[in-house]
Amino acid sequence: MFTRRALLSAIPLAAAALPKSITILQGSSNSVVLRRNSKALVIYGDPLNRVSKADQVLLTSARRDIAWSAQRLVEQGATPVVPLSEAPLFSDPQSAWKAIYSTTRLHDYANQGTHFPTQAFPRIRTVEDKDKIEWQDLSIDVIATPGYTRGAVSYSIKIDGQHLIATGDLIQSDGKIADLYSLQDAIPELNVRGYHGFATRIGQLMASLRRIQALKPDTLLPARGPAIHNPQQAIQSLLDRLAAFYANYLKTDAYRWYFGPDNYKARAKRILGDTPPAGLPYAETIRKELPSWMRLVSNSRLVVSESGEAILIDCGSQRNLNQVHAWRAEGVFKKLRAVYVTHYHDDHTDFAQTAADQFGAEVWSSSEQQDILKNPASYRMPCLTGNPIPGLKPWRDRETRDWHEFRLQNFHFPGQTIYHGALLVQPKKPGSDRVLFLGDSLTPSGVDDYCLLNRNLLSPGRGLLYCLKILEQMPDCLLVNQHVDPLFRFSPAQLKQLSSSLTERIHLISELVPWGNPNFGIDEQWFRLSPYVQKVKSGQPFQIEATVLNHSPLAQPFQIQLHPPPGWPALRPFEIGVAPDQERTHPATLTAPSGITGIQVITASVRFTGNDLRHWTECIVEFT
Repeated sequence: MFTRRALLSAIPLAAAALPKSITILQGSSNSVVLRRNSKALVIYGDPLNRVSKADQVLLTSARRDIAWSAQRLVEQGATPVVPLSEAPLFSDPQSAWKAIYSTTRLHDYANQGTHFPTQAFPRIRTVEDKDKIEWQDLSIDVIATPGYTRGAVSYSIKIDGQHLIATGDLIQSDGKIADLYSLQDAIPELNVRGYHGFATRIGQLMASLRRIQALKPDTLLPARGPAIHNPQQAIQSLLDRLAAFYANYLKTDAYRWYFGPDNYKARAKRILGDTPPAGLPYAETIRKELPSWMRLVSNSRLVVSESGEAILIDCGSQRNLNQVHAWRAEGVFKKLRAVYVTHYHDDHTDFAQTAADQFGAEVWSSSEQQDILKNPASYRMPCLTGNPIPGLKPWRDRETRDWHEFRLQNFHFPGQTIYHGALLVQPKKPGSDRVLFLGDSLTPSGVDDYCLLNRNLLSPGRGLLYCLKILEQMPDCLLVNQHVDPLFRFSPAQLKQLSSSLTERIHLISELVPWGNPNFGIDEQWFRLSPYVQKVKSGQPFQIEATVLNHSPLAQPFQIQLHPPPGWPALRPFEIGVAPDQERTHPATLTAPSGITGIQVITASVRFTGNDLRHWTECIVEFT
């Protein structure tokens, strides 16, 4: 546990402007304490242990990084009041963790965050929209305010002539929100699943903000940061910022190519109204026949040399593998030299090792994704394969090799996901087109960044901006997206427009999130534990690694505290010093008490430069 010296001071937030019977203390999250007739009711929890006893503790959502601070009060007899639709995450979180361990961490296309409790809350009382909580002489109204989480609520309190609303994570300070990746979700009516639903809950979030705005409260009591005494202005600022951010995203939307203008307009209308922003003009698509040396099946490509040797680009399905066998039987090629994997997603990797084994081939990829391909269980990322690639042969960034009549060059290409590569195939024959196989990173309408949990970093020299710089250096190159049939290429003007839009997005996100660098607001995995899942023999020591990617412009220490389940030996905090834009890992050895069996969840807190983030990330251990 962090030392008391490490905790933030208990500072009343704008106490003079609030009724005397309400105190707000700021720790890792806020604690709103109402006192009447020597009784106490608490909203959010008590991270600083300043409340000895409470009748009830009101929680706006199942966010673990806030709800943890309510557990002591509940253990001492307080009734936990929670949103009805998120109640299972309070009453039976173990079922959700078992599901993640066994199934949903792989092939995940729902892409919901995992910031929910690890320990059950007893005696919960559930509430939903328009319910009333009667306590002492107060009547507290429940308002459904989904957005930051699917089932969040707010609590409206009229006391001593003032109207106060506890809004949870709906809004912070002058009109910000904690992050954007938590807003990823499906749009069922448009047949858009969670994986493609870029910050989709912005729509619900904006509707909830307008609902709060219409109530004309005097003050908002958020879960983090100071009380907001100018609600109308702060809410309008956040509404405007969210709209500008989403409009910017749509301008470079790769999904428009896949599902057409009607879907694009419908997605825009949900958030922006009837006039969608003009998207990037489509890239030039080359609809002539494929080069003689290329074959296509679904989202795999086969590159065939005159020698009869071939390279397969990605192999994610039995159908694709069957077609490769058919091509060899037909004499299209004689020997498969290698399977090149553009990125780790299951629909590109599920049968990569199988194909290599059946054809006696190697598996190649960029070295940056070597670990996630060999050890997918170590990660919590979208669309993980359940089929590791132990025999992977990595290529360095920009490494070049001659292969028969071709020159091959590998690129680290963090486009659709941070773990991504691209293979440049250039025939040596003068006048031949060179082709860049770039996985799923761009389509003719823009960039494939529609899943925020893929970790699409935004800063000069990183992520998609880095990929666009590579394309600027090869303007005549034809591009292959593994899911797009025609080859295509962007003009220099289009590449400039894409870069300009992404650069503008950096500024827009900086205004939206309360971090010093926007990447903290779009990168859920900047702080993570690995392996994400592992099996351990009961009573035996095991190791966990804490990894920090420092998105800030300054080198700084990150203080880490691991939290094993109750009853385990206490662990000392440790510190990781990380340079700007660098990633560092620190190992820790744990031993569970003898007799522990089944699924156990270990969480970790992190502190740095004024940020105190409790139980922020986790890993899962199965004891046998």
